[in-house]
Amino acid sequence: MTPRLKDYGREMTAQGLKPARIHRGMARTFGLSESEMPTLRQVQWFVSSYTKKSPLHRNDGYDDILDQIDQLANGHGISDTQPFSF
Repeated sequence: MTPRLKDYGREMTAQGLKPARIHRGMARTFGLSESEMPTLRQVQWFVSSYTKKSPLHRNDGYDDILDQIDQLANGHGISDTQPFSF
């Protein structure tokens, strides 16, 4: 992927768009032919890699959810045979 396509991918990922939609948007935005386009797999890989390295990977409730899991897992009031959910 070229630097301008990567910038576009970062922008669209930050807006919450899915890789398939970003892929189609690249063709429309930059007027790319089928041969010039990166494959959907390349776009999926780029989006996945970018979200793991950026603050987008962790949402606001991430730490709260981890705390709830720890409390439930270490809770003394729950027996090993009693089911629980979050």
